Order: sequence, then C-alpha cells, then structure tokens
Amino acid sequence: MKLISKVQLMALSLVVSACAGATTVTNVSYEKSNLRGTFLFVASDREFLIEIHGNPSGESQVAFDASVITAIQDSSFGRLTNFTSTPSANTSDRFRMVMVFSGDRYTGASSICRDVDSQDSVSDRVKIRAAFCYRDETLSQLDVAYTKGSSALGAAMSQVVINLFPDFDPIDDPRRGDDNEIILIP
Repeated sequence: MKLISKVQLMALSLVVSACAGATTVTNVSYEKSNLRGTFLFVASDREFLIEIHGNPSGESQVAFDASVITAIQDSSFGRLTNFTSTPSANTSDRFRMVMVFSGDRYTGASSICRDVDSQDSVSDRVKIRAAFCYRDETLSQLDVAYTKGSSALGAAMSQVVINLFPDFDPIDDPRRGDDNEIILIP
C-alpha cells in the first residue's frame, strides 16, 4: 500500500473541510518575535484599531463591521482590549489589525499593511487575509476561510486572534511549525 504524501493529505483535508464547512487557516507567517507581548503592550486597557475591508454578508458595511468587531472582541481570551474600527485619542496610531474579506483580487500578502484591494463575495465560502501591522510593516499574517454563518464568523475570528498573536514566540520557540502549515478546525 502506497503512503499518501503530505501535500496529497493536505489537499484532501482542504477538500473534506470545505465540504464540511470547517474553518481553515493557511499561510501563517511571522516576521517578528514576541507578537503576544507587543499586542498586550499596545492593546491592553485601550482601543486597538481594526481596518475591515470587504463585506461578504449582504448587510450594510456598518452592520458587518459591528459583527466582526463583536466576534473578535469575544475571541480576545479575556484581554482588556476594546477593538474598534473608529480611531480615537486612546487608539495607537502605529499598530493595527487589517482584515480583507474575500479579497480574491488581493495578491500582495506582504503589502497588506500598505495597500488593500477587496471585493464582496457571492460565494458561501468566505476568505479572509488578516495581518498585525506596525505602520506599513507586516508583523504577522494569515489566511482564513469559512462558510458563511454567524457562528462561523466567531470561529474564524478566534483563529485570527490565536494565530496573529500566538501564546508562544513564533520566531524563537521550537514549537514553531512550517509557515504554511494547515490547521483544520471542525
């Protein structure tokens, strides 16, 4: 019996998970160390800016933005952070999270903190490219895909938080895996 290669197994997993409606995380990359510490320093007890581009929901942009912010707020694992899409005097002007929903035309992963191209999705499968940015520099980034639905948005936002701001140091920790490792969430 022939063993299935890692690439074949990953492709099969993507097909099965897409059929099952699972949330998938791909293309996770880290450019700097101590991301969680940086996030906590910048975001604890103050507002943390989120730029939301695209709207796959059919709702108004304001309503969709509010849904995303509520979902990500619920995913911050007790951190004292107020995620917002409206900057104020209590918001860092240097650090932010950028999320591009269904940016099929968006190709420049390393430039997400500088330039965004998004489009609304007519598909049941929503794609997100998310990044933790310092000014125009990408500190960490990932792609998430999920099947439309309110609980699916919450699962996707949990994966954004877990992977953009990992509990371990992704540069210096031996637990760090392949940057393109695929994580399947049922």
